Formats: sequence, C-alpha cells, structure tokens
Amino acid sequence: MNNLNIEATEQTLKIDLDYNKEVLSFEGESYPENTLEFFEPVVNWVTEYFTMKDSAEIVFDIEYLNSSSYKSIYDLIQYFQEMADSGKSIKIKWRYPEDDEDLKETGEDLTDETHLNIDYIGY
Repeated sequence: MNNLNIEATEQTLKIDLDYNKEVLSFEGESYPENTLEFFEPVVNWVTEYFTMKDSAEIVFDIEYLNSSSYKSIYDLIQYFQEMADSGKSIKIKWRYPEDDEDLKETGEDLTDETHLNIDYIGY
C-alpha cells in the first residue's frame, strides 16, 4: 500500500498518511470549497489501511476547521473509535499552541464521545 501525501494549500490541510510508520498526520487549516471531495481519498486510504494494519498514531496539528471540515474530521475520529472497539490500537495526539485554548477545546469537542487514547499537547 502506498502512502498518501497531500500538500497543504491556502484552504486545505497537509495530510501525510504513512503506511510503514503507522502515523497519520493532519496539519494546518481546512476550509476547502468541496470538503467531501477533499476528504474522499483520505477516507478511502484509512479504510484500506485498517484492513491491513492493527495500530496507528494519529496526529492532529490543526489551526482552523470550517464546519464541514469539522464534520469530516469528526467522522474520521468516530471511525478510529470503531477501529479501537474492534481491537485496533489507536493513539491520538492533538497538538495546539499553548496560548490557544479554543484549539484545545476543538480537539476535546471532537473526541468527547470517544474513549480513545488521546494526548493533548501544548507547544
């Protein structure tokens, strides 16, 4: 399986999904015109990934999400929860600037209904 690397644009996240390292990374801002189209290859890759792998570290270093991107990230986190419930080892790192409590709260809101292993890391 190939890695999936999507370079950041002014309106989209940088996404690095590394099959061998088992690290899935989402970084930057997300407010694309067509959120579903942007996230479709990510969802497809993640779904295929978990048919072959039993663990992943997911790193979110997000500066801004519009409401439709928030929904897409929420859906991914719910899928990670399903994978954890099926026995997969999932660890999430939510990185945020220490002086930005709103970004920390965004991560807490997105993961509130899960029992995933989550580290909130201020920098």
